[in-house]
Amino acid sequence: MLRKLALPFLIGLGAFLVVMALGLKFWAPNKLAIIPLDQNTRQVLDDKDAKFFDADTLSYKEGTVTTTLVVAGDKAASEKLGDNKVILNKWQVTDNNNTPPPMDANTMTYAVDRNSGLPVAWDGTTVDDGVSEPTHPKIEGYTIKFPFGTEKKTYQYWDTTLNKTMDMKYVSTESINGLQVYKFEGTVPETTFRMQEVPGSIFGLGASSAGQNAERTYANTRIIWVEPQTGVFIKVSEHQIQEFKIPGHDPALAINTTQVMTPATVKENTDYWGQKAFLLKVLHIMPWILGPLGVLTLIGAPLVSRLLNRRDEEDYSEWSDGVDDDDDRSARRVAQSEPEARQDGSYVHADEIWDEEPATRAERRGGTGDDTIELRKK
Repeated sequence: MLRKLALPFLIGLGAFLVVMALGLKFWAPNKLAIIPLDQNTRQVLDDKDAKFFDADTLSYKEGTVTTTLVVAGDKAASEKLGDNKVILNKWQVTDNNNTPPPMDANTMTYAVDRNSGLPVAWDGTTVDDGVSEPTHPKIEGYTIKFPFGTEKKTYQYWDTTLNKTMDMKYVSTESINGLQVYKFEGTVPETTFRMQEVPGSIFGLGASSAGQNAERTYANTRIIWVEPQTGVFIKVSEHQIQEFKIPGHDPALAINTTQVMTPATVKENTDYWGQKAFLLKVLHIMPWILGPLGVLTLIGAPLVSRLLNRRDEEDYSEWSDGVDDDDDRSARRVAQSEPEARQDGSYVHADEIWDEEPATRAERRGGTGDDTIELRKK
């Protein structure tokens, strides 16, 4: 019975494995490799030796500067928007003493594709730097992460200070807290990004001088360590130099800092996203295991069934031969059980020969004398 079920069982198993492989390859990534609607992350960078102009005291200082970046998904608005998009609110604040107003602040509201992570067209896109009027740029490139399955190549990254993209080039593969990451580097050359009213005194014009409408320039060397399966930024480092410039005077420093994600932030990232990366890695490997295994099972099913049938035939043949042998032995036993009469009156029964006395035989035939048949075993 089991051998009869072998062929349909193996065919069903092979088909199941192939379907599983196709599902993991083409369906699962769209369900698992996706930005959640309730995305909520907080990243902290700091520099304990930053040099900056303190607007609170109108003086230059050296000390700790901290940047906090928060990204939160608007689930309700995203569900209303639909079409596999998520609306993100991104706040970035840089300060030296946690006292309003901050040294720098930037907010963004925009929509991205949940699978690719790239920005999509949306009427509500808004960028506000807290100094100029809010703008509605067409955001391009990657903003909070690189794509799932990040490759060793150059990606476009959205710089929130310039409101334009910059190149982030793959340079090496490294390990952070035991997690493999890709290291990307990019450079922003000195660029004027806005005009800003500043005290004339910072240019040496005197304490009572009028304020100056100065250019604010920005240069940055950015390094991002990316976990390749998820595309998540595990660690970020930025070396920024910002200056104020007016014609005929030397530039005045706004800030010179190398900010790096804090060890606590990096530890949280490696612990959390390392687990996600492992699951995605398994997801990518399993189709290449289940698919071939399913195909081999389908190919081998008829062969296995044929071997089992051949075994059945051999077993039946052996059984038939055994029955014939039993019949022969039974026939011999029957033949041996029949007494064989001889002319001398003796009988052969099995391995014994029995004799009957002639006189006794004569008396029995004539009906007289002792009817007792005297047997003598020979």
